[in-house]
Amino acid sequence: MLLPDTFVKAVEAYAKPIDDEVSQKRILETHLDTTRFFPYADAIEQYHTLKDQRVLSSGCSSAGCVSVFLERGASRVHGVEVDPTLTNLAQLRFSGTEWEPKVEIEQYSGHGLPYENDTFDIISSLHVLEHTYDNNLYLSESFRVLKPGGVLFLEIPNRYFRLEQHTLIPYVHFLPLALRNLLTGCITKTFLAQKVTPGFLHCMNLLTNFHFPSPAQLMSMIQNLKSRFDLKVEDAFYHLPGHAKFRKEFMPYLMGPQKKLHCFRVVVKKIGNASA
Repeated sequence: MLLPDTFVKAVEAYAKPIDDEVSQKRILETHLDTTRFFPYADAIEQYHTLKDQRVLSSGCSSAGCVSVFLERGASRVHGVEVDPTLTNLAQLRFSGTEWEPKVEIEQYSGHGLPYENDTFDIISSLHVLEHTYDNNLYLSESFRVLKPGGVLFLEIPNRYFRLEQHTLIPYVHFLPLALRNLLTGCITKTFLAQKVTPGFLHCMNLLTNFHFPSPAQLMSMIQNLKSRFDLKVEDAFYHLPGHAKFRKEFMPYLMGPQKKLHCFRVVVKKIGNASA
């Protein structure tokens, strides 16, 4: 899809305050290059076709994934985002294009999803769960609005990989939330904010209030919701680079390949209707 000039200019304006050239380039690529979503679309279609389906991109950012889902034949794609600037970018991406009638982008609170029960055939959640205020509520709301027979395709950073995936800072995500918030606050809310680059400051802001569930914690949360929504885990594995199936034991983190893989992916199928 040819990107509207208004969208491209808005992305450039969004990245401009970041004077770190590497960080600025990364931001531009994140919002302007949709090819990184091709493998996700391919992976989703291993479990559920996108063609003629109603899809939700949960935490859609500037909606690059929404564009790819439409190109794969989705009948309608919705996106929700908590950040007002990113919501505006997502809306500008489709403004005046052929896809605009098939897209609905909404800003929401990050709590309850603004949809009826059993609305979507597919929900895509790509590195979003760790940003949420309440991981359990996020999952519960996702399963509530998923149709019976639909799938939730969810990916998070591997909690035990050496680098924090958003900032590429080593081991900072190993810290407990309170201690990590204290560290980031000492940098972002004191005189030190004037001593670091805008790019580094952006990274510190990203880490504030991040909830990094481990794969085992995520699988436990899903297990606790199984009886309420009648769920079936279709797949659960670590990947990039390579592939390793999920195991409950902690030892693989210490001795096995899991600790060397960047991401954890789980695909869950909803069998029954949402219950009260």
